[in-house]
Amino acid sequence: MKKLLVFLFCTLFLFITACAIPQEPFSDEETSGQIQMADPFTEYATVDEARAAIGFDFKVPPDSISGYTRETISVMSSGELQYAQLLYTEGDFNFIYRTAIAPAQLNDDDRVFPDHYSADIDGIPVAICGSGGRVSSASWEADGYAYCIIFSGPSLSAETFRDIITAIS
Repeated sequence: MKKLLVFLFCTLFLFITACAIPQEPFSDEETSGQIQMADPFTEYATVDEARAAIGFDFKVPPDSISGYTRETISVMSSGELQYAQLLYTEGDFNFIYRTAIAPAQLNDDDRVFPDHYSADIDGIPVAICGSGGRVSSASWEADGYAYCIIFSGPSLSAETFRDIITAIS
């Protein structure tokens, strides 16, 4: 019985002293070996650099269109999925343009819209989501490539959206 009490007392003493010892925060050297998820996006300074990186000659909207200005050019590579992504902004609002070799599901917009319809724009069938005749996201395939545009903030008028699609085609 004495041995058991001595053992329990020693164990309790070790736990108490171990918890009382202040620990130093981890240094960068100690955390550098931890596994972190790699960022699948790589930014490029020019469209040509992104084209060279992705390995195909993709179409892009102009640097500035309908008040939106191109901010970033990047390529996403994750497993078998590879696509070019361009971000355009106007004040607090933006749209993301994506393109890949077809077939590819590029529209990951999970917002819920009351309107889902298909429209023919310059002979290209485009799947559109929005509300009240305005466009919030769209995707289409043409000439062996898949395309997608996702708008943040207020949706676009059908005319402005048509201008963007026409500029890409």
